Amino acid sequence: MKKSTKALLIAAFCCVLVGLSFCIASFFFGISERGMTDVIQQGRVQLEEKLGWFRDIGTDLSKSEKTETEFSETYANITELDLDLGETNCVLIPWQEAEWKVSGSRLPTGFSCSQDGMKLKIRSKKSTWNFWKFGNETSALEIYVPERELLEEVKIDLGTGELTVQEGFIRSEKLEVDCGVGNCSLRMDIRKEMKIDCGVGEVDATLLGKSTDFDYNLQCGVGEVMIDGESYGSIGAETKVSHDASKEIRIDCGVGSVSVEFEEDAQ
Repeated sequence: MKKSTKALLIAAFCCVLVGLSFCIASFFFGISERGMTDVIQQGRVQLEEKLGWFRDIGTDLSKSEKTETEFSETYANITELDLDLGETNCVLIPWQEAEWKVSGSRLPTGFSCSQDGMKLKIRSKKSTWNFWKFGNETSALEIYVPERELLEEVKIDLGTGELTVQEGFIRSEKLEVDCGVGNCSLRMDIRKEMKIDCGVGEVDATLLGKSTDFDYNLQCGVGEVMIDGESYGSIGAETKVSHDASKEIRIDCGVGSVSVEFEEDAQ
């Protein structure tokens, strides 16, 4: 996450707290129940008059947003995975087959899945924006990953959806995660570097190995970072831990939370 985005998230969080404080103060110090009702009614009428055309636009966009029923394709010779997900709920499933399989349902019109050389690129975002409703049923995507394949890099950009790795581990030299307001649960065998950029969402990662197999470079805003049960969360904290290791964990956490645990033996 860019520093400017992180700063805006923190500022927005503070503004919410200030706004709630003013609401509570106004309730106790100056307005009757009837007065509040009048204000709400008058404000609603005026708002509906001013924004009637805006609602019509939102309705048109809602009607124009259609979804695909399903998708299913197989791929081979993949060494990189690039995921860009909006509201989609995605499951990564390690399996014993040599080919990759991608299948999904209720996918948005902006969905695409293609192989570029040895990179598999998947985009699952709406092609239009509905101002009044974020969507009907949540899109669902399943990606079957060869369990014995050592990938060069995995990139995950997660919006408001969820991403989960089922039983087993996905093996990769590098992992890069950008989590907005969604939830991400990972099981990874990392050989070089893991980078996590968390906004207001939640990232839980289980890594194959021990905590001393990695050096840590951690930055935290108002969120929390947990590494092997130890908290590194405090406002504006920046922590570096060296184990003279050949692998590194880099975490930048804004308002959300990041937890990293370790599992020495794969089941």
